[in-house]
Amino acid sequence: MHAAVVAVIRMEIKMRSILLIYLGICALIDIKTRKIPAYFMLAGVAGAVTYFAVMACTHQRNAVELLMAVLPAAALYSLSLAGGCLGKGDIIVFLIIGLCLPRKENLGIYCFSFLFAAIGSAILLICKKGTGKTRIPFIPYIFAASCIGMYIF
Repeated sequence: MHAAVVAVIRMEIKMRSILLIYLGICALIDIKTRKIPAYFMLAGVAGAVTYFAVMACTHQRNAVELLMAVLPAAALYSLSLAGGCLGKGDIIVFLIIGLCLPRKENLGIYCFSFLFAAIGSAILLICKKGTGKTRIPFIPYIFAASCIGMYIF
């Protein structure tokens, strides 16, 4: 195998590990405070953009994939402005995941995170620990979906 290909594979493995650690920390912060600090989000976006740029320079990613990473996050942001339940931190986390992972994995992570949140909300409602208006932290569901989605898709 060519040395450049091996280097890209190693970088991909390291990036996935770093992304999971980052999402785990975000999940813990979201559970405790329900708000992710701006500097932490900025660090995640800077890392994701840097990683995407390196992958673009090595011809592993292209402009179409950049657009496919940004569009879902932009759509979610539009929905949140229209009174949706997602916070800006959740949307930024989706943007970071979109920049770091291929489209197929992104779609799976989006779907699984909403599915997990629906199941978690249903459990809260059944156990009478919350109502339909109860706000729950969403990043832990994104983290769980990422842990599964990175290795299934």
